[in-house]
Amino acid sequence: MTEENEGKKILEEAICFEIDGRGFFLKAAEKAKTYFAKLIFQTIAEEELDHIRKVKQIYEGYLASKKYEIPPATSKKSNLQNILPRGKRPDGAEWSYEC
Repeated sequence: MTEENEGKKILEEAICFEIDGRGFFLKAAEKAKTYFAKLIFQTIAEEELDHIRKVKQIYEGYLASKKYEIPPATSKKSNLQNILPRGKRPDGAEWSYEC
């Protein structure tokens, strides 16, 4: 396999990985027993759409130039950071998501 074909195959697999991941989180949201769990899985599934767009952008750039050009990172706040503060733990305390 040529280096060009290998690069194309790697990016195609990355796109499929993100699509499969979105499907996984959508199914998890359907099976979730609580509103909070459903909301988290739906949010992660929606964030996968951004990942799919970014990998497709890299893929299209690679096809055009045969170089990996990574788009600049954005400092976009995760939607999960907007959800988690609204949830409460079973003991009534606030969830913490800071690392």
